[in-house]
Amino acid sequence: MTTNNTNDKGSRSALIVVGVAVLILGIAAVALGTVGGFVSRSQETTEHDAEAVSLDLRASGGVEIIGADTDTITVESRISDPWGRLTTEETVEDGTLTIKSHCAVAWLPTFGDCSAHYVLTVPTATEVTGGGDNGDIGIEALTESVDVSTANGEITVVDVDGRVDLRTDNGDVEVSGANGDVTVQTSNGSVDVLDTTAPEMIDVTTSNGAVKISNTTGDLRLETDNGQIDITDAQAGTISALTSNEAIIMNLSSSPERITAQADNGEIEIGLPQDAPAYDIEMTTNNATSNVEGIVDDPNAPFSITATTSNGDIWLGLRP
Repeated sequence: MTTNNTNDKGSRSALIVVGVAVLILGIAAVALGTVGGFVSRSQETTEHDAEAVSLDLRASGGVEIIGADTDTITVESRISDPWGRLTTEETVEDGTLTIKSHCAVAWLPTFGDCSAHYVLTVPTATEVTGGGDNGDIGIEALTESVDVSTANGEITVVDVDGRVDLRTDNGDVEVSGANGDVTVQTSNGSVDVLDTTAPEMIDVTTSNGAVKISNTTGDLRLETDNGQIDITDAQAGTISALTSNEAIIMNLSSSPERITAQADNGEIEIGLPQDAPAYDIEMTTNNATSNVEGIVDDPNAPFSITATTSNGDIWLGLRP
């Protein structure tokens, strides 16, 4: 039987030609990108008369929003747009400035970054809503509420006097110097709330990350599946702390009416001030010890502590 190798050789030759062509195009694109042939970079500044900001940032790149003594909103944008895939838009309607960015899908391999990073200087009485897909969010020195989210990025909020609602799927969150109720949700990231006064509640939920609360006023509801919870110098009427696989440590500067602490696999330590009242104390641990030092255990007391862990010691006592 005769074997025809002509077609096979032709197919292999065609594949080699295509491969070499793709390689040459790739090298050329990198070279052109390096010298700026295809990579479009720009920086622009615009000014708007608005009272609120709405973010719809689908391109990569973060945003910084800073309150200042000004009557208008100034937007500084830093754009990286290889291959012309980026579209941006700034519009004002009914007193709200909406900022949009989007990178079109690349159907062929591309080189370089498609992104838009924004820095906004706004009047302090500016409300901020919306968010983005991939980028950090930083907000500072506002007197109105903040309600923002990002799919992948850190969120930092400093010195905001309104309500704060923050959400990120993958990223750490820090709130400091706030004067308003705080709600934080993140799937993968730590959460720090510092030097904050909440009229009602500080509510934190994270699936994988530590939670740190320091020098706060307001009730606390804290939950993490995998991370330690640390509470220092908090003044609260009620505290609820839940973690599955780490410790719960509280060093409190006041005596809450009700404390609930649950750690499935971790120790629990609760330190109260020297003038702590009597508490109705209920402690449960399956595979460790529990101790109370200096706190009066009175089943008829109006104040209560419930501490439960499956695998970890429990200690309740007075701070030095």
